Parts: sequence; structure tokens; C-alpha cells
Amino acid sequence: MSSLYRDLTVTALVIAANPVPVLAAVTLLTTRHGKRTTLAFLVTLAVITLSVGVLIIWTIGSSDSSGSSSSNAGAAVQILFGLAFLGMAFMQWRAEPGTQPSWMDRMDDAGIVVAVAMGLGLTNYALVTTGAATILKSGSSNSAELAALIYFAAIAVSTVALVLVLATVAPHWSARVLARLQAWLMLHSRMILIVVFGLMGALFAGTGIYALVT
Repeated sequence: MSSLYRDLTVTALVIAANPVPVLAAVTLLTTRHGKRTTLAFLVTLAVITLSVGVLIIWTIGSSDSSGSSSSNAGAAVQILFGLAFLGMAFMQWRAEPGTQPSWMDRMDDAGIVVAVAMGLGLTNYALVTTGAATILKSGSSNSAELAALIYFAAIAVSTVALVLVLATVAPHWSARVLARLQAWLMLHSRMILIVVFGLMGALFAGTGIYALVT
């Protein structure tokens, strides 16, 4: 069980380290009804993470597809995810420094619908799938799987939650800190995304290739 939580922690921390959802949360806080829209964004991220996990663990996992063909298919999917992430890292590397994401231009008019849409779009489905698959492979009981999934989701959205907690508990102090954080993320988001996408690509591709050759 400890190895399961260790593996889940690594994957969830990679999700949490993605600067784009954090930047979205920080920016949402600067809009009208900022805390409400940021909460909607956070809830959407958590609900989608849990929903995808439940779908994989109890729907896909309920069908006995543990044969070699299934394993090879899973390895191939991991390699495809790895190549996709490496491609995104390359695109970020080729992108012009200082380019602002298009959704940032419309943030001032953000509302609940926009926050939910952003949550749907910024959920890292690939790594959520990886986390759910790790839980499924553990062979734990249903209650243990649910506890592990909740733990995974909590870590995955922890950085976005931290932004909202800071803004609620210490609004004046956090306004200054979050403004500096937003500026720092905007300045370094390209390099951060290159590193995050590159690591995810290497992790997925390496894991998939290892599964195919062993």
C-alpha cells in the first residue's frame, strides 16, 4: 500500500506542478467575483479528476482485460502520450518568448461557466489516467481504491487550492504575493512547461517502451 501512495504522489505532484492551472486560478482571482469563480474552477478540476478515475477503475477495470494484448495496447498508449508530451515541449521551445495564452485576454469577463470550461480544458487527462491505472493495478479493495483516488485528486489540485486558501485567509497579503506570482509565472511559464512536458514525455515513453520489451 505504501508503494501505491508513493507512486500516486509522484504522478499527482507532476500534475500539481503544471503552472497553467495555477496561472488560471491566480488570474481568475483578479476578476469580478474572483473567489467564487476560482472555487468553481477548483471544484471542476477535482470532480473531473475523480470522475475519470472512477470511470477507469470501476468501469474499464471491471472488464477482465489483463491479457498480453491488453498490456501491449496499454504500453502503446503510454508511448503515444509520451510522444504527444514531447511534441508539446518542442512546441513550447519553438514558441516566441512572452507569448500570452489567448484565454488570458478574455479573463476579465470570466464567470462560472468560463471557470468550469477552463477546469474541463486544463485537467491533465493523461496523468489522471496514469494515476487511476496505478490504483487499478494495486488490486486493492473498493474502499482502499476510493481512498487512494481521493488522495491522488487532493494532491493534484493542491496548488490551485493553495492559491484560493491564501486569497481567502489573507486577502491583502495574498494580493501582493499572487500578483508577483502571476508575473513570475507569465515570465517563466514557457520554460516551466518545457520542463514539465519534457519530463512527462520521457516518463510516459520510457514506461511504455519498458513495458513492451519486458
